[in-house]
Amino acid sequence: MKKKARKKFIGNTESYLEEAFLIAWNSRFPQYPPTTQHRFVPKRLYRFDFAWLHCKVAVEIQGRGPGHDSMQGVTKDNIKQNLAVQFGWRVLYFRNTDLTPRYITKTLNSIAKVMGINYGDTYGRPRHYLDQINLRRRGKN
Repeated sequence: MKKKARKKFIGNTESYLEEAFLIAWNSRFPQYPPTTQHRFVPKRLYRFDFAWLHCKVAVEIQGRGPGHDSMQGVTKDNIKQNLAVQFGWRVLYFRNTDLTPRYITKTLNSIAKVMGINYGDTYGRPRHYLDQINLRRRGKN
């Protein structure tokens, strides 16, 4: 029997949702590229969708389907989460709705906050832009 050809996604991602996240993250925070599909427990198959090794922060993009919604899938996810905590990781979970245009900036900024990155305001503007606005309001510019 022939194996199904695996779809190719950018950056070693495994789904359209992961690919969308990676594109959004890299355009917002290009100086902090994540490691994709990082195996965080030696001799185990558990992997994070995205990981920043320097600060031990990981992101899991939860899709739909039998992998995450079945009782067996939930049990595996719980074991994986518990192991991650035992190894000192902070794991953030996001659903497909968190990657929509309405919420993506908030999603990315919440990850940056956990990582300790200065991310600007919730609209994605850099801090210096906000300083210019405040100076204009005070009549100093």
